[in-house]
Amino acid sequence: DVLMPGVDGFRLCHRLRSQPSLAHVPVVLVSVAFTDEADRVLARSVGASDLVSRGPEPSTVVEAALAALR
Repeated sequence: DVLMPGVDGFRLCHRLRSQPSLAHVPVVLVSVAFTDEADRVLARSVGASDLVSRGPEPSTVVEAALAALR
């Protein structure tokens, strides 16, 4: 989730991308608070495959994870 205590998801993704051994790992950020297009642009700028809204249907998150793994 983007809103994690200590370090937010954007920062964590950026850190993962800076580690050569983890740079290839797909990252899908999930949030209930950050869901507009500017947030998606920020997510992609730090290396995330996508930013999806966590809602009542888990299929959105599952579909984004599957797309990132392709």
